[in-house]
Parts: sequence; C-alpha cells; structure tokens
Amino acid sequence: MPCNSSLVNNSAAISGPYNYQYQDHYNLYVVYFVNCKIHDGYGTYIKGQLKHVPAHAFLKIVAISSDCKKEKILYDAYNNLLLVNTVLECHDEPDDKPTFEYYGIRAMWEIGQMLPHRNSVVFYFHSKGITHFKTFEEYKLES
Repeated sequence: MPCNSSLVNNSAAISGPYNYQYQDHYNLYVVYFVNCKIHDGYGTYIKGQLKHVPAHAFLKIVAISSDCKKEKILYDAYNNLLLVNTVLECHDEPDDKPTFEYYGIRAMWEIGQMLPHRNSVVFYFHSKGITHFKTFEEYKLES
C-alpha cells in the first residue's frame, strides 16, 4: 500500500523548535550527593550545580560529613535554594569507614521503590569536579 505523503511529512505544521512541556506528563525526582569532607569550597559547587535543577522537581540533597551538625556551608547552601520541594539528609561518616556514594544511591533507590509509576523519573547526580579542581570556577572552565 503506498504511503500517504501528507500524513508522513507534517513539517509545515511545526515552525521552529518544539518546546515539549514534560512536566505536564512526568514527575521529576532529583537526588544530589555531596561529600562535605573532600573540599572546603563545596558550597559553591552545590550552588552552581543545583541551579540546573528545574524548579518543579522534588530535590533530595544527600551529604556525608565527619560531623553534620558543624556543616554551616551545607546548611547555608540548603537554606539559600529557591526550590520549594527540597529535602536535606546528612550522614555522619567516620574517616576510617568510608561509605562513598552509598547514601545517595540508596536515596535514589528508595524514591524509586515508593514511586514505581511510569510517569516518575528519578535522576541522580553528584558534586562532579569537587575532587579535581580548587574552585568551581576552574571546574566550569574545564568542563
């Protein structure tokens, strides 16, 4: 059966780039992991990297520290976020028993278990560059 070209080629109906409103169809859950023990300037990484998280997303920041109660940088960064649906979770980690990204990956798994719907998207990322660059500005130049 021959193909009806008017059904196949509909490029005349679309002018310019199409802006797909995915938030109308999907619920976005973001887990961001940061190791507060690696870099004293991690607050600039949090601020610079989390500005890319859409405002409608649910954001869970998962951190590890030698002493969570003393992480002023972490709490300041958290309090300055303009996102409404944000949760902070910090875990004390002894230096001789590293957990690496366990708590962040576990948080992503837990969200996925609670929300197994087809329209739920769980995204995980961590403070990339924090171990290799002295400042976030240096990281931005290299990436």
